[in-house]
This record gives sequence, C-alpha cells and structure tokens, in this order.
Amino acid sequence: MISKNHAAGARRVFLYMYGTARRGASGSELRFYSNCRAYLDLGFSVDVVQVLTEADSHPTEPELPVRSTVVRAPAMPASITGRLMYRCGYPGSAAAAYYFEKHAAVLRAAQIRVTQYPDSLHQFENHCESPIPFLRGIRSIWGCHDLLHTVVEGSQRIDQETESRGSTRAERREVRFARKLERRIAKSSRLVLCVSQGDCDEVRSWGCTAAEALPLSIPHVPERVDRPEWRRDGKLKLLHVGAIAQVPTYRSLEFLLEEVFPRLKPAVLAQISLEVIGNIVEGERCRRILSLVSRYPNVSLLGRIPDLEPHYASADVQVVASTDATGLRTRIVESFALGLPVLCSSIASRGVAGARPGENLLLANTPEEWAAVLESLVRDPGPLPILARGARESYDSVHGAPVVAASLAAALERHLGVLPPGRTGTNR
Repeated sequence: MISKNHAAGARRVFLYMYGTARRGASGSELRFYSNCRAYLDLGFSVDVVQVLTEADSHPTEPELPVRSTVVRAPAMPASITGRLMYRCGYPGSAAAAYYFEKHAAVLRAAQIRVTQYPDSLHQFENHCESPIPFLRGIRSIWGCHDLLHTVVEGSQRIDQETESRGSTRAERREVRFARKLERRIAKSSRLVLCVSQGDCDEVRSWGCTAAEALPLSIPHVPERVDRPEWRRDGKLKLLHVGAIAQVPTYRSLEFLLEEVFPRLKPAVLAQISLEVIGNIVEGERCRRILSLVSRYPNVSLLGRIPDLEPHYASADVQVVASTDATGLRTRIVESFALGLPVLCSSIASRGVAGARPGENLLLANTPEEWAAVLESLVRDPGPLPILARGARESYDSVHGAPVVAASLAAALERHLGVLPPGRTGTNR
C-alpha cells in the first residue's frame, strides 16, 4: 500500500530559491516565476522555500498561489576543513558550505522535506543548487539560470580591467573550484533545466545527459501589442534594463556609452534618448557607469523601478549590447512578449529560443554596426512595427506559458518518469 505521504509527495514540488517569484521582477526572479507557474499549470502542489541570510531584506511573498516558507541561514564561522577542501579544489559539502553561505541551510531544509515527502520533486533554483550532490534518494532538479564559472570569470575580468592587472592565484583557484562543483552538481541531478540552449549544450558536454532547455514565460502578457505610433516625441527612445553592477549589464552600458555613442553624429545623437533602469549600488562598476552617463544629457538613470510595463510601453527599442553574458538575457524574452523591438549583440541573444535576426530582433556587434543601425532607425522607424509583430509571434509560439508547461511535462517524464497529476500517456 502506498502511504498518504508518498501519494501526496508524487504530486508535490519544492522549489528552493534565494529570492522569490514576483511578476514585476526581472532576471532570475522572473525565471523563478515562470518555473512556479509551469508547475501550477501542470497541476502540481507547489511549495516555495525562500532561503535568506540575516542580512537579507524582509521576505517577499510569491505572487502565485503557492505555499511559502522562509528559512534563515544563520551566520556561521568559516570551517577550517571547508577552507582546506576549497583551497585543494575538492568540491565536497564542507567546501560548498565555505563558498556558499546558504549551503547548510538549503541542505537541512531539503533533508527535512525529503523525509516527510519521499516521492516529492525538489528543484533548486540559481545559487541554491550546491546541496544536490550531498542529498541521497532525492528527485533533484537543478533550475540553472547561470553557469557558475561563467559568472565568476566575467566578474573577475571586469575587476582585472578596472584595476589594470592580471588574474591572481586566488581568482584562478575560485574558477577551478566553481568548474568542479558545478560539474558535480550537474552529474548528481536527476534533471537540469537550463534557461538557454547554449547552457544546455555545455552541461551536456560534461557528460550530463539529463539536461534540457526550458523556455521562459512572462507574466502580464497583453492580448495585443499594437502601437499607434513610434517616436511619439520625435526621438528614438531606447530602453536598457538590468542591475548595473551585474556582468552583462555593466558590459552592455560600457559598450554603448564608450564605444557606440561617440560614433554617432551629433545631429543623430540629439534625436536619441536612453532610459537606464536597474539597481545602482556602491562599487567601482557603478561609479564607472555613472561617470560615463555624465557625458550624455540624453541618458537618464532611473534606478530600480517596481513596475517596468509603462517604460516598455513608451520605449521604441530595447538595447542589449552585452559583450560578456551569462545565462539568458530575460529582458529580450520580456520584450518579445510586450512587442518591443530589440537591438542586441550576438552574445546577448545567444540561447534565446526562436531568435531570428531581421525578423524579430536586430543584431549588431561592432560599434560601427550599432551606430549604423541606430542612425537608420532615427532616419526611418518603419522596421519597428514589423519587428514588434515578429517578436510577439515568436513569444507566443516558443515562450508562452502553455509551451513552457508542455516542455516541463516532457522533461519530467523523460528523465524522472513523472507524469503531471491527473495525466496519462506520454509527452515524449
């Protein structure tokens, strides 16, 4: 006989995350929302376990019909064993706890829930995945938004450039450890749900056959995205979204303000405005971007905005000029959903399912190419409504919530033998 907890567990999924699932968020929290929504659409009972340190801000309730629990990760003294293991490059649990301050709290939270619901699914979202190799007999899923080593390497490159130096021994040690740990996590996971096809291909190259690319859906998708006019105030209004200190955002703004704008003719630049939305914190990266922004009266730094939709609605083009990127530029998918044309680099668009340059987005890589495209749009905004329609069509067919739910269902059946509650047959 199957126990009540076993039966309930087969229909239950726990999602461990450091943030929460919010509609108005961007980046990883938008991914959390998409994943939670897909499980709910499939009929699963969803429990969000929000893991916070004492220094973190107050928890925010998920904006979805899920159960939510907050787990506090207490401050703990560094383990000598963990430090030695880390320095030796051995990705054991003590080393993971030394490197990730929330490791022990996530590990304990999962152990408690596995005991109570042995057949439940456990999905560890970005930066909560380190306990996976150290949990036995668990249906573990890694919700991979970024590959750790790419984030570490990108951050180190910026630090090295701003400080005019090469890599240090400590930095090289960190990269080696990150690579070893994430490979162990991938091979220990029953399923890895990657945010982009590029990340999925890399994880599979490590020998992990249980990796799948899962599309990203967006909340608040309007039924129609028709815009009565473009360049309503006579200027081409550009939008740039993302926390400024993050590697892709910093690189994008650096490129635009230092390489692209100086190449525009003054008459063209006068017909362009740029809104920059994203968290601004203390640090060398933000100080540098602030210095670059000060050169241009047509650039507005708005900081963090709780509701992005009015800014999407009033913009003509979202610019994503990343020269160094990780995971997926979720803002591109968000633009697709809202019918906002995107001008981006090849690196920024890498891994975006359904991206078709010239049909649903514009692609430029060199400063000269960027300047030429912007000048062309200032002169003739005619391509913008065509791109907007193509973007929305791509979103509906590749990223819409029903597509994400179907993709998740197929992955769960293929790699864990789990059918969504109430379903029979195959999703293969």
